[in-house]
Amino acid sequence: NFVTLSTLHHVLSPVDNGQELGCVVNHPTLADLEITTVPITVISTVEVSPQQVTGYVGTLQEVECSVTAAQAAANITWIIKGRDITSDAHAEIRPNKFN
Repeated sequence: NFVTLSTLHHVLSPVDNGQELGCVVNHPTLADLEITTVPITVISTVEVSPQQVTGYVGTLQEVECSVTAAQAAANITWIIKGRDITSDAHAEIRPNKFN
């Protein structure tokens, strides 16, 4: 028996989300090409910077929460002790570099 193995190394990008990845096999014993596909789901990532907030009482601190997603923009809510402080934040939506 012969086993042919092909390993793909592909860096996912947001535009891959919802697409199908296919493996096309051509072999003399097959009447037609054999195509097997799997769905691609790109998982959103969330980053908060800095990882810890330290400062003196009364000082203004800047913290960023960045969400990278394949589809629609995310809604971000800021909380302290369960209290919504989102009104203290500024939000902007930046186009993804993969679009």
